[in-house]
Amino acid sequence: HEDTAQGVVPSCCPIQATWCSGCAAAGLDSCERCLGGYTKIGGHCTACVDTVGWSNYDQQNCFDADCSEYKIRGSSSDESCCKCGGGQHEATPFVYVAEPALLVSNFVRGYPVPRTAERYSLDEACELPKYGLTIDGRTGELKRAEILIPCDFTGKRRKKC
Repeated sequence: HEDTAQGVVPSCCPIQATWCSGCAAAGLDSCERCLGGYTKIGGHCTACVDTVGWSNYDQQNCFDADCSEYKIRGSSSDESCCKCGGGQHEATPFVYVAEPALLVSNFVRGYPVPRTAERYSLDEACELPKYGLTIDGRTGELKRAEILIPCDFTGKRRKKC
């Protein structure tokens, strides 16, 4: 959604689109303007915070300073300010929105929201495999884990479950 002086103007984008997350004003297939706390890098809105305490010789902070490679006290605005492509970039926290599934169903559907990453992986603390689930490394979409079980005692033939 886009905040305006008159209120909120809704706009829609596909839940799978990485360009949609952190976006304040969505176009047809790209973000036109990022929300506060996000900056556009490589066509995507990325969570970013300006380097605390940085200012140029005119005492302008990142909000007022022009982008430059010129280093002041060891750091340039290009390195320190989000609007210049610098600043502190962190992974954006997300939650899963999942559709309810029946116990007898093989269908699982869920996506990370907001979807800002272009690659996903499970860490050692993740308990999804314990429940027969994993994620698509490209989209972050939840899916059933493929489990290989032996079909005979030799273990040579296997079947996907």
